[in-house]
Amino acid sequence: MDRMKTALSRIEMEHPLFHRVTTDSRTHIFFRPYDARWAYSGLVNEFQAGFNPLNGKIYTHQNSLLARWIRKGAVPEMEIARKILLKETLFLVHDYLHQLAFREIAAFPGAATIPNYTRERNLVFFLLISEAVATVVLDYWILSKLNLSPLYGLSDPYFQLTIQLNESQVREIKSIAPDFSIDRESLFSEICRFYLEGEMQGFDIQDLENCPALQEYLVHELRYGAKQRRYARRWAASLTGTLASPFDDSPVLAQEPWQNDLIGHIGKRVWSLTTRGELDDSNASLQVDRISKLPGFPSDPRLVCIEKFVAPDSSAFLKHYPGADELVLSMIDYNDISDSERQQLIFRFITETHPLSMDWIATHLKRPLESFARVKSDDLVASFDDHVFCLP
Repeated sequence: MDRMKTALSRIEMEHPLFHRVTTDSRTHIFFRPYDARWAYSGLVNEFQAGFNPLNGKIYTHQNSLLARWIRKGAVPEMEIARKILLKETLFLVHDYLHQLAFREIAAFPGAATIPNYTRERNLVFFLLISEAVATVVLDYWILSKLNLSPLYGLSDPYFQLTIQLNESQVREIKSIAPDFSIDRESLFSEICRFYLEGEMQGFDIQDLENCPALQEYLVHELRYGAKQRRYARRWAASLTGTLASPFDDSPVLAQEPWQNDLIGHIGKRVWSLTTRGELDDSNASLQVDRISKLPGFPSDPRLVCIEKFVAPDSSAFLKHYPGADELVLSMIDYNDISDSERQQLIFRFITETHPLSMDWIATHLKRPLESFARVKSDDLVASFDDHVFCLP
């Protein structure tokens, strides 16, 4: 918890939520052996280290601006780096809200009446509820009105994480929709339904044509909700040992009475947290059948702690997951690579579909990859605690 408090020290007093994050003993930060400088340099795509909503773990990169701040209190001099630091810090809060949502789901008074509580379909539903909690509470209800930029020496007037909707844009939308408001409890259920079903009620095509701010906002949220449905299905499938299409963003049906009751219950709880800083803590946790073994390789390398599965003495892992090369590369210390070796990497990424292999890394980078677990490919299993929900 001291690590969490260090990471949020600049914003802790700006809202009760931030203080709550630093004092919640049920949430823990874990460092994964990734070097975020590969993403900062643009050599790999940016990705979040993730979290596990079922065991209270929040992950971050072992080498990143956030990790340096947590460990040493180091604040970068360049504004672009401070902006990245703020983004990484707010993602930590975002992931904490996911954890909080799952605790609230577990403590829901009607939980005992939910049929097949932990089946894959319901895990997808719960993940999308938790995404609505994280986005509505942090972006809609707090960051749209709270300017954190001066605390980090940023020139941007507002800084938001997963949406871009500040007070000036809300005023523009109100010009064609006077009843539009984000400062209300019922917004949670609307955004929750939006993420679940992909439809926003109350607007038509003419509204979009007459208001660029509304069009930009709704198009972004439509795309964001579709991505979340895909990610939620893949994570739940990985956890339950089944397969899910990486392109399935179809609506998640949620019209059963217990689902409506749960959405309403969570909305009231998080509105109270946001407006009054009040939320009775719950010791409940979602009980799932903990998977002890999944045969063979994990179903998706981005949704488990692959550092536990990658063997340094063979390229079997990357042969099975040819698209996981960026994850593997990010596990190597950025400073261990010379400028000439980086040029080779850039050339291989440009000229080859699947540029890296364990053998190539070991030969050309001459590094003994000691951070990789030495396991045989036929012994790989994915346990409950190895799963990580992140944005691939």
